Amino acid sequence: HRNTANVHPQHRHASPFIELPAIMRTAFAASLLIVAVVAQQSVSSGPEHVGDRTFVEMIPMRDGTLLHTRFLVPRGVDLETATNLTVVLDRSPYGQAGIELLADLYTPYGFVACGQDMRGTQLSEGNFTVWHTDADDAYDTMQWITDQSWSSGLVNTIGGRCKPPLNER
Repeated sequence: HRNTANVHPQHRHASPFIELPAIMRTAFAASLLIVAVVAQQSVSSGPEHVGDRTFVEMIPMRDGTLLHTRFLVPRGVDLETATNLTVVLDRSPYGQAGIELLADLYTPYGFVACGQDMRGTQLSEGNFTVWHTDADDAYDTMQWITDQSWSSGLVNTIGGRCKPPLNER
């Protein structure tokens, strides 16, 4: 029997599971909103500017697959005139829309943050296969970055990890 001494009278006889559906409804509504926003985004041939400091590119890989890549530029930096910016790259299957933003921690120190959705995940094209094309995709992405007029030619990497399925015996 649970202690109801400090519980509001309206909730004294309520099951502890009553609130769960409300939480689930809220989470589901938020998921639908995110899906709706993502569905409205389109792939363009050039950068999609999300704000003064953020832009999105669909970077081509060697097989023609386009990977969704978001850049965050430090305050006060103009990419039109910049020539020596270093990038911190975070490639992740978990998405760059508020979940995996590790590279963003480096923008106050003058680095360009770059978050990329791995092949076949989130807004990137292709099929997700753990590690099958990751090395080539990472290389192609870094090559694209270092070819930009604003790049210093240096790319640092950061990120969580993407574990392969365990082999159970």
